[in-house]
Amino acid sequence: MLKKLVSKSLQLIDFVLWTDYHVKLENHNIGFHDPTYQFKKSEIAFVHIPRTGGTSLHNLLNQDPLSRFVNLNMHRPVSQLCDPVNYRYITLMCDPVDRVWSYYQMVLRNPPGFPYRRFAGKGLECFLEHCWEVRNMACRYYSGEVKEEPDGETLTKAFNNLLNFTRVINFNNFEKEVVEFLAECNIQVTSIPNEGKSGYARCNQNELNLIREYNKLDIELVATWGQRSASH
Repeated sequence: MLKKLVSKSLQLIDFVLWTDYHVKLENHNIGFHDPTYQFKKSEIAFVHIPRTGGTSLHNLLNQDPLSRFVNLNMHRPVSQLCDPVNYRYITLMCDPVDRVWSYYQMVLRNPPGFPYRRFAGKGLECFLEHCWEVRNMACRYYSGEVKEEPDGETLTKAFNNLLNFTRVINFNNFEKEVVEFLAECNIQVTSIPNEGKSGYARCNQNELNLIREYNKLDIELVATWGQRSASH
């Protein structure tokens, strides 16, 4: 009864104040975005940022006969309790603009009541202002600092954590790099699907500029990581 009352109260507050407390509560209840989970050193945590092709990889990793992978059905950042220096992580890295645009289109295609649908219905800028998941989420997830707005220190921490990841898979080279990683893990699969693909128009220049403005740190992180990968 209390949970229902809290839920209804937050929905009312969100409606009046244009906040997202109810969405955050629902995510908390199912374990999404939790930076305080723990796992064993023999396991590998999948840091799955939404709209990066993670569903396809999730289903492939789920075929691991040794069941080494955690977070396969969760969107969770690097854990503050399990430093990447001592624990193993993998992730899919995607272009920040493409990821945000995909997220926006996905929300728009859902009915009223879907998380952040109200904001998306008012346009891209409103969506960017009110949905934290489309503002520098890579920096948040790879640093483990999810709640606060990222800054230069968050970016540095995210990059340093990535240096210790077991594998950072480039979304643009998804099939090749996934095949290589699965082979290293002795996971045999018959095909490499990409289940998150959907067709939608590209963003125009104004929309592109808006996404870039709200994701400067992620863009810098991905560009710097790409330069490092190209030199190794």
